[in-house]
Amino acid sequence: MIPALELVYASFSLYIIAAILALVLIRLPHQVILLGYGLATLASILGLAAAILFLLEPQPQRVVFFTIIDFTAARFEILLDPLAAFFLLIISLGGLLVSVYAIGYSQQYIEQGKNVALLVAGYNLFFPAMLAVVMANNGMMFLIAWELMSLLSYFLVSFEHEEKEVRKAGIIYIVTTHFGTAFITGAFLILFLAAGQSFSFDAFRGGVRTNLAESARNWVFLFALVGFGTKAGLMPMHFWLPRAHPVAPSPISALMSGVMIKTAIYGLVRVSFDFLSGQGIALTNGGLPETLRFIPPVWWGTVLIVIGLVSSVLGILYAMVEIDLKKLLAFSSIENMGIISVGLGAALLFHSLQIPHGEELATLSLFASFFHLLNHTVFKGILFMGAGAVIHATHTRNLELMGGLIKRMKWTALFFLVGSLAISGLPPFNGFVSEWLTYQSLLGLVAYSPEIWQKTLGTLALSGLALTGALAATTFIKIFGTGFLGQPRSVPASESHEVGRSMRFGMGLGAFLAITLGLGANGVLALLKPVLEQWTGVGSTHPLSSNLYWSLQSAIPNNQTSNEGVVPFLLLLSLLLAIVSWLVIRWLLGRSRRTVDETWACGIELKPTMGYNSISFVSPLRRVFQLVLQPFREIKVTYIVEPYFVEKIEYRSGINSLLQSDVVKLIRKGFSVVTTQIKTIQNGSIRLYLSYILITLVILLIFAR
Repeated sequence: MIPALELVYASFSLYIIAAILALVLIRLPHQVILLGYGLATLASILGLAAAILFLLEPQPQRVVFFTIIDFTAARFEILLDPLAAFFLLIISLGGLLVSVYAIGYSQQYIEQGKNVALLVAGYNLFFPAMLAVVMANNGMMFLIAWELMSLLSYFLVSFEHEEKEVRKAGIIYIVTTHFGTAFITGAFLILFLAAGQSFSFDAFRGGVRTNLAESARNWVFLFALVGFGTKAGLMPMHFWLPRAHPVAPSPISALMSGVMIKTAIYGLVRVSFDFLSGQGIALTNGGLPETLRFIPPVWWGTVLIVIGLVSSVLGILYAMVEIDLKKLLAFSSIENMGIISVGLGAALLFHSLQIPHGEELATLSLFASFFHLLNHTVFKGILFMGAGAVIHATHTRNLELMGGLIKRMKWTALFFLVGSLAISGLPPFNGFVSEWLTYQSLLGLVAYSPEIWQKTLGTLALSGLALTGALAATTFIKIFGTGFLGQPRSVPASESHEVGRSMRFGMGLGAFLAITLGLGANGVLALLKPVLEQWTGVGSTHPLSSNLYWSLQSAIPNNQTSNEGVVPFLLLLSLLLAIVSWLVIRWLLGRSRRTVDETWACGIELKPTMGYNSISFVSPLRRVFQLVLQPFREIKVTYIVEPYFVEKIEYRSGINSLLQSDVVKLIRKGFSVVTTQIKTIQNGSIRLYLSYILITLVILLIFAR
């Protein structure tokens, strides 16, 4: 059998070759698209095979490429351990879905006269950068790969830079991401000092356990939370995400939302669970000496749960009232990152509290989070690809100008519907399983926590996630109802057509996976078992390792009945019953006589714009949440002769993002104050600059003495 690391090398090489070929064949755009995305597809399959092979038989493998400076400070080393292999799986899976789709999608850029070679080259270089991030075993290499990933994604976001909106979004993205990188660098520098001036991740682990004070651990956790949380789009560090995702080409949006922001979760897990908490948080099963124990403070998990909860509820609220299709999906990504953070926070909290069944509940929380990571890659990939197909056909992102697309884009409508059901957490799709397991772990927090505030936190988290689920279902009903059903509300929508085979294949493969992962969750558990063992110490003999659905019962006190195979069977039976019922109803309706006539509209001509649109659909909820959303409505009337003869009436409505606008204003004001103070030290006076040099020399002489 070919070792997993060899397959990873092959995958890396194919991406690089594809990028070089794209630049070499710059004058042959059709060949560039076919070769570039074709090789990317092959590379993704190899990466996927490597991840699955490794997770089935994990044997940590490492390779040192070369070393600079000294033997430990800047060693370019990759390490394939279970956590890295799981994120290799996510990156490769996202690449497989999107690369096939992009073959058809990118043809439009040739017609528009754009340089597709740059897009294809950047696309193929983006993957090695992300793979290097999750496989780096050295802080210096991690930061270089992280920076490369950020720069490449910036150029991909700015591909259609002729538009002002795109340029503005690109600048906001690159500035924000560097703000996050500064905090990550700060966290790594503290670890660097604790590790005896080494950037090696192995040294980080050893240094933290022996040299790092508890207060310094807290600072590392906070820096990592801000740095990685910014890239993940957690509120209130989410500014860039709703701006960058909509303006990027749809395959890039699908990659950034479905894959890239997951690397931030990887970084947060690596720092919080690996470096700061030691190998095996359940230390009695982890085999670590007693003296190396470190139990994370209670507030770490609490903060993660609160931030995750705020992100999930506000993210979906803003998504619900949005009419820009891609911006809506971007806000939905914030919501899903929030759900993942709640699971991670619950896992940390269970270890901190050390309550009965804490180990099992922490394992359950971690599994729910990792499973949701995988699920989000699948269903957000479907939805962004579906949005790209719709925009490709209608030339607009505005939901108000769509309608009736199901008659002209049947396959796209079907796949988008599957993605919508999956992201809404409905059975038997994959989103249901991971969200259900998150609920179960939070029920454990309510049941087993000794303190009343912990029970309250668990209850609030449960309520918040339930509200999020309901709002998510409302949001995606709105999208499907206004976008695909009813009558076309614009000429382009009435003239839309189905997209090509490669685009349909990418979406169809995602839809197939959304159902397969929902029904085959036990298979996902088998792949994730090494990752869970790595961090929680739950061994292969634990009941959770052999049956996922045992965990559904174990999270509830006094109920540990094994239901192996029962839940998947019921889900499959439900699906079959639904299909049979639909066939029976269609057969019965087909035999009945139907009369089609015009809708009575009080004597006036019926127009598609009179129907329910996306704003009116969520109008009641917008009023309910007006304290947060702050909706506004402006009517401007221009008269020929006031007040009787009206020339025109302008109507404008929207929301004021309370969090976004106020936080941005606060940050801008803070920067303004700081820069005003700083600029006094650079006033153009030669005497002042000579004084700076003199003071610096004196300080250096004092320390060098």
